[in-house]
Amino acid sequence: MSFSAVRPRTGRTGRTGGTRTARLRSALVTVISLLGTVLVLALGTAPAVAHDYLVSTSPEADATVDVPPTSVDLTFNRSLLGVAPAMIVTGPAGETLVEGTPEIRDAIASMPMPSSMAEGTYRVAWSVVSGDGHRIQGAFAFSVGTPSLSSTDAGAPEGAADAPTAAVAEPGREQADGGFPAWAAGVLGGLALLAVLAIVVVGSMRSRAATEAITPPDPAPAATARTSTSPPGES
Repeated sequence: MSFSAVRPRTGRTGRTGGTRTARLRSALVTVISLLGTVLVLALGTAPAVAHDYLVSTSPEADATVDVPPTSVDLTFNRSLLGVAPAMIVTGPAGETLVEGTPEIRDAIASMPMPSSMAEGTYRVAWSVVSGDGHRIQGAFAFSVGTPSLSSTDAGAPEGAADAPTAAVAEPGREQADGGFPAWAAGVLGGLALLAVLAIVVVGSMRSRAATEAITPPDPAPAATARTSTSPPGES
């Protein structure tokens, strides 16, 4: 009688470990890619979601007009909130010509001017609340007839020291109160959410991998024997 042992099956531990590693690596790559994509998109679109900004003024900044304006109008890119807007206009001698609350009409802030205005340079300082709830402010100058001040001397009127002395600023360049910009807070919030998601995903994958690691492999089948019967007379 002869016996031939059958080789036991090889366990799946090696293959399972490789699969767990590949899953973890794939999950990490996916999460990092998402974080990078969100950051790039946020930085690329940040100016578009910044505070409201001044588009134009009437009279135009640093312009010289022959006829005194009946009002000073500020046009913004979006509708304003009618929350305590303010405007100060000073005359050529530095006197306060107009000080008060401009009328808010959608995206326009308008302040009426006196019927009589002397020749010279006038300075305008303004402050409004944009549609996102942040206060923005600025200053510019215009002249009636012959300018009495150069554009560099026509700063903010006295009593409006906090207003920038620049003319109509580029989009997003007005000074804004309220501290941290809303778009930046949104970006950080999104990144934080993705970071939490990454932690959850990686933790779940590790937990699953640990569970699979402590699960005993399939038991090897018992060895079987093949029995051969020798012909009569043979030993």
